[in-house]
Amino acid sequence: MRWRGPLRLCAVVLSGLLSLGVDAEATLTEATPAPAATAAAGISKQYSLHELGVDYQMSMSKGTLLGVPFGIAADLVPTAGSLLLKYRVAEHVPPGQAQLSIRLNGIQVGTVQLVAQDAGRTLQQVLPLPAEALAGFNHLELELKSDTIQQCHAGQPAAAWLEISSASQIRFSAQPVALDNDLSLWPLPFFDERTVDPLRLKLAFAGSPDPAKQRSAGILASWLGIQAGYRGTDLSAGDVDQPEDQNTIALVTADHLPAGVDPADVDGPKIEIRDLPGGHGHKLLLIMGRDDAQLQAAVLALVQGKPMHGASFRVTGSAVPPPRQPYDAPAWLDMNGPVRLRELGMDGDGVVKGPFPPSTELSLSLPPDLYATDRTRLPLNLRYAITAPAHRHGWLLQVMVNGHPAAELPLASPASSVGTPVPTAFHQHRVMLPLADFAGRSVLRFNFDFRQQPGCVSTAASQAKARIAPDSTLDISGWQHYLVMPDLAAFANSGFPYSRLADLQDTAVVLPDGVAWESLATAFNLLARIGSATGYPAYRVQFTDAAHVADHAHQDLLLLGSADDQPLFEQWSTLLPTYPGAATLSGYIQRWLILHVPARWRHERRPDLASTAGQLFDGSRYEALLMGFQSPLDHAHSVVALEGLHPGGVKPLLDALRDPVQLARVQGSVAVLERGRVRSFVGLQSYSVGSLSRISRWALDLSSRPWLLAAWMLLWTGLVALKLSHILRGVARRRLNEREHDD
Repeated sequence: MRWRGPLRLCAVVLSGLLSLGVDAEATLTEATPAPAATAAAGISKQYSLHELGVDYQMSMSKGTLLGVPFGIAADLVPTAGSLLLKYRVAEHVPPGQAQLSIRLNGIQVGTVQLVAQDAGRTLQQVLPLPAEALAGFNHLELELKSDTIQQCHAGQPAAAWLEISSASQIRFSAQPVALDNDLSLWPLPFFDERTVDPLRLKLAFAGSPDPAKQRSAGILASWLGIQAGYRGTDLSAGDVDQPEDQNTIALVTADHLPAGVDPADVDGPKIEIRDLPGGHGHKLLLIMGRDDAQLQAAVLALVQGKPMHGASFRVTGSAVPPPRQPYDAPAWLDMNGPVRLRELGMDGDGVVKGPFPPSTELSLSLPPDLYATDRTRLPLNLRYAITAPAHRHGWLLQVMVNGHPAAELPLASPASSVGTPVPTAFHQHRVMLPLADFAGRSVLRFNFDFRQQPGCVSTAASQAKARIAPDSTLDISGWQHYLVMPDLAAFANSGFPYSRLADLQDTAVVLPDGVAWESLATAFNLLARIGSATGYPAYRVQFTDAAHVADHAHQDLLLLGSADDQPLFEQWSTLLPTYPGAATLSGYIQRWLILHVPARWRHERRPDLASTAGQLFDGSRYEALLMGFQSPLDHAHSVVALEGLHPGGVKPLLDALRDPVQLARVQGSVAVLERGRVRSFVGLQSYSVGSLSRISRWALDLSSRPWLLAAWMLLWTGLVALKLSHILRGVARRRLNEREHDD
């Protein structure tokens, strides 16, 4: 899952295959047709390096080695490929021979010469990629070699010789092939980790599914979300007897079986794979049981990785795991003590070398309700090792959180073992990372910078090697949990508050009455997002409808539907953050204050967001609404509602949540999708989840309400003044009494 960075190498590697002597403007017309990638019949695909995960500038100089894996789906046989490489040659290209060496799966596939005539030019070229060199899993390596000693002008920092654009594209055509109906291939072909495309399939039922079947499908959907990870999911729902041209998983019981299934064959929990009728090579996975309990047992076998083989498999021995504890989601940073970077995926043998070493990246997730102020810091006990000549100056280790610089550490004197293959003597620093820079899912990046050497001693940079110790630790144990709600950013990024318990034992999905395939598909995609955020299947999620929502009063509710088919939107209309009036006197007062009182005289929880007080939310302006509010059934719980303009209208909002730019705009109490763009607002009402110590609670109240702090200071000043006045009067009385006694 962490091979997105290496995908950058693909671009670089592929760039090497191209010749560097063609100008971008001149080659643009030539590059567009890409005949090698489009001539063959079958499926054609193209991915930019940015789509493959390259979100940083790819710079190369002498000795730089980059690598990136990329994949081709198991049911595709490559027939042709090409690379559209966009790159820029640096202003200064040193004298001597410099070439880019490209290897694909360990085989030399080409070299590119860097020439001084192209200095400062932005170019693009197309390079054919031989189909016989492409496989399911591919690894590209790009290395820049040179016989020159000088890498930059004397007295100036080292400079990159080549920069690869993330707009470069990998293109290939392939012929689909039918996979065997063999369950040992699971999760193929329903999910293929080789690709970066969203996971697309249909979850089907025989007739209208009851809540038990919906729950079994929800467990499976959350597990599919875990597998999909950053790719995301695009799940649909429908009747199995109305097949669509896509891979389909059907959940059925003996009382409602699809056509072609003999009731006598369903004699227990069973899983079977077939060709989808009329599906043009797509597959149908049948998950069956005599009743809902057996159906769930079959689903659990899939989710828990029971070994299977053949086209049909009978399930035995599957059960729901014990309940989870709060904040113990496998994908979240453990709160029970220090966590080693090795547990987050740090490679123990990950050595980088200069002068432009690739970044070392780690993905991590924190509980979104960790209480923090602007000064709160996350402690990182960092250990690193470096081997290089001792005479150098200005070399740095940069630590970044989600692209924001968090720390710059001057590199300590290297170990005496100069030239050893792997640095072994470690130096230690305690780095305090700003918690405010972290989001639900965060990237921690380490950049070794060996370029800043006076006199341009390039040999030092070329010999430098470094690595981060995998036993470096992060520690969030003992932190308090507190979050002001509604907070749709916490929901959109981390599935909070539902993800507080990773198995969703405190969650109920409220669907419209009757058969609502669109809302059911929305529920499956949301559960997949939450599963991806927690890394754990939703074993204990519940499904219900408006008529039975009171049975789930003590759970967090996920409310789905439209004004046409979800009666709770009407019943709870005065409680929604989009309600234009005021349900209570306090609500009326709050609305009046927001509209008429300057912000400096009042406290707004999110002054950076527009308030719902002055907005009109009607069907003519929005496509879909995402709303958060306090549960009217139990004020200790929350509701997140997705309301579409019409049944099925929520899908564009789900698609927007897969876009990182649109996802970042989801905040506050209400997120509205208008003309494909997300806008967020803060509502009149707010509440909190979690708890704080008394001192933290006082500090929070006073810091967020300046007028309250001023009133508190005036009160204490008055009390102190009264006390001093009382004391002084007592002293005066005693003196008068003493004087009268003396007289």
